[in-house]
Amino acid sequence: MSYLLSVIVPVYGVEKYIERCARSLFEQTLDDIEYIFVDDCSPDNSIAILKRIIEDYPCRKSHVRILRHTENKGLPITRQTGMRAATGKWIANCDSDDWVEKEMYEQLVAKGEELNADIAICDFYFDYQSGKQVIRNGFNKRLQDSGNCLERFFCQVFPISVWNKVLRKSLLDSQGVIWPVDTHGEDMALMLQLLYYVKKISYVPVPYYHYIVASDTLTHSNDDDAIIRRHSAMLNNLSKVESFYSTHSHPVQIDALMDYLRFQVRETLAPFLSEKKYFYMWKNTFPNLEKSIILNFRIPLKVKAKMILQALRLVRK
Repeated sequence: MSYLLSVIVPVYGVEKYIERCARSLFEQTLDDIEYIFVDDCSPDNSIAILKRIIEDYPCRKSHVRILRHTENKGLPITRQTGMRAATGKWIANCDSDDWVEKEMYEQLVAKGEELNADIAICDFYFDYQSGKQVIRNGFNKRLQDSGNCLERFFCQVFPISVWNKVLRKSLLDSQGVIWPVDTHGEDMALMLQLLYYVKKISYVPVPYYHYIVASDTLTHSNDDDAIIRRHSAMLNNLSKVESFYSTHSHPVQIDALMDYLRFQVRETLAPFLSEKKYFYMWKNTFPNLEKSIILNFRIPLKVKAKMILQALRLVRK
C-alpha cells in the first residue's frame, strides 16, 4: 500500500516528549499519512509510551510502522532507514522531541501539489522554556518561482533544515546523493545535494513546526567532548557536499558556496576561542579561508564583515 505522505520519526531517549509529538502527528487533518517511527535502540520508555498512544487512535493504527535498529546508529542513519522504507509520494521528517500544528502536512502537500513543486516549506517556531519565537523563511514570489534553488540558499533565504519541509520521494531517490552519517550538519549535507535537482519550491508562510530548544541536548552542550564531536561531524558532512559537487557541474559558482559553508562550519568554534586548544583548532581549520572569502565577490558582505570583526577581536586579545 502506498500513501500520499510518509512521516519519518527517529526515536531515541525522548520519553519526556514522544507523547506530545505522536499526538500532534496522529491528529493531522490530512488522512492519507503513513507514520514510520524508527527505534534507534532507545534506552528509555519511549517506544512503550508510543505504543500506548497509538491505541488512542484506532483509525491511525494500521498506518503506523515501528522499525528497530539492532544497534544505535545516530540520527542521520535513523532518518535514512525511515526514508528508504517509506512508500509515500511525499516525505516529511519530524524529530520526536518536537511537535507540529494539526494543519501542517495537509497544507504543505496541497501547496506542493498545486505548484508541482519538489519541496514545500513553512515557517516554524523555536520553542524555549521561557516562550517561543517565530522564524520566517524570507521567501517571496520571485524566489519561489525561480529555478536556481542553490542561489537562494547562498542568499540566506532558504532554511537548510529538513523538518519544516515535505520532499517528493522521487527527489530523495536522485542518483549520486551521498547520504550523511554524522550527527551535526547532516541537514546541510543532505539538502545542499538535493537542491541540485530541485526545480521549484513552494512556500506556506505560516509557522506550523515547533522546534524544541532544550539545553540538555547534545546540540546545545558545550562540554569538551561535545564541542570536538560537533566540529568533527560538521567537517565530515561538509566533505559530503564537496565530494558531490566535485562531480556535478552547476551554474552557481560552487567555490563561493563552499567557502561560505567552510566559514559557517569554522564559526561553530567561535564562542570558545578564549581557550587555546579551540583557538588553534579554529586557526587550523581552512587556514587560507580569509583571503579566499575577501576576494570572492559572491560571498555576502555581512559574512565578510563578520569575519573581519572576528579577526579584529583576536588581534586585540
